Amino acid sequence: LACLFPEMLDSLASADAAGSAGARRLSDVIYPPTSFDPDAKARHEAELRETRNAQPALGAVSLGAWRVLGQRFGVRAGASAGHSSGELVALAAAGGLSPPELFALSHLRGRLMGEQPAGDPGAMLAVLAPLADIERVIADQNLGLVVANKNGLSQTILSGATAEVERAAAAFAAAGLKTARLPVAAAFHSRFVAAAPGPLRAALEGVALGPGPVPVYSTTTAAE
Repeated sequence: LACLFPEMLDSLASADAAGSAGARRLSDVIYPPTSFDPDAKARHEAELRETRNAQPALGAVSLGAWRVLGQRFGVRAGASAGHSSGELVALAAAGGLSPPELFALSHLRGRLMGEQPAGDPGAMLAVLAPLADIERVIADQNLGLVVANKNGLSQTILSGATAEVERAAAAFAAAGLKTARLPVAAAFHSRFVAAAPGPLRAALEGVALGPGPVPVYSTTTAAE
């Protein structure tokens, strides 16, 4: 998309201007130089998965893709919604945030959630089963995990300490339930990132969220 559509390229350039991924531009982290070395590819992927890079990268690519759909192909949305950091993109897509505000907040959110105390960063586990079945195993095994996301009627994401996630995977397997470990850098939506909301909330207080042409729905409350 970045090679074919200026709308995506503009989004990446704006994200670059809003902050840096260490000593490198964010766009260089998203699209590193082509490498035929498996070790280099693994390093590039690991760098992109770092929370400080992954969250602004998701914001830049998501808004860029929406700009391609809207400005290039005339797609119009009747409503907007996003999950987790995607809620910032949803606000920008609906006109409630300017692109510079989106990218500044995305960089800040990624940095805050990437600043973890020393030790275990935690992990996340997808469980493919009805929530009642999942909660029953959690109670029976006294698992120290929290429900991070309810993705659907038969998919829930759990978050917590790495050892507990590993114990949970074994417990769910014994109960005949399928699981998948998420390739994330930390236990998001849990106590492991509990320090992030305060500074992010303070930054949001300085942003004037304007009404856009379409409603934006919260994925926590479903309220507009």
